[in-house]
Amino acid sequence: YTYKKKEKYDKFTFLFNHRFQDYKNWRTTFEVFDQLYAEKYPFTVLVTKAGGDRINMINEKPYVMIKDLPTKQQYYDEIQRCHCNTFNSQHETFCISILESMFFGLSTIVPNRTTMPELLGKDNWQIFNTENEQKEKLIYLIKNKDKCLDYGQKNVEKAKTFNVDDYVDELHHIFDSSI
Repeated sequence: YTYKKKEKYDKFTFLFNHRFQDYKNWRTTFEVFDQLYAEKYPFTVLVTKAGGDRINMINEKPYVMIKDLPTKQQYYDEIQRCHCNTFNSQHETFCISILESMFFGLSTIVPNRTTMPELLGKDNWQIFNTENEQKEKLIYLIKNKDKCLDYGQKNVEKAKTFNVDDYVDELHHIFDSSI
């Protein structure tokens, strides 16, 4: 991958680069987006093409833009053009999609469960406890793009502290020791 800094979209753009599996709680995430849209907040949700037939369920939403990004270069170029990644996953072991977003300077509004406090830091403003709190944080970022960019820059610095190779090695060690 060749890093070429890309400008953010003009319109506030959320990235949804998660699978459409039930444990990802994707329906709840899109219910929050539906509420924001109904309240006339200006935004787009960029959905990376994943999820099979379930992607058709959100394809009709007026705020959704689905992109097929077959190469890593295209995928990473699009990630950095977005402003924020959010989701409501119930179970994660590490969440590469959030870490990718952090590396590319997106703010990340994520639940206070699974590994999210470890990724962002336990007292990080970007962590929410309820869907209502999530919605309020998303509204704040839509209205305050400069703060969104500040959180994104903090995420870049935090992401640099993680070594994915070490994580995978440790995970492999845990699996080996449990067999």
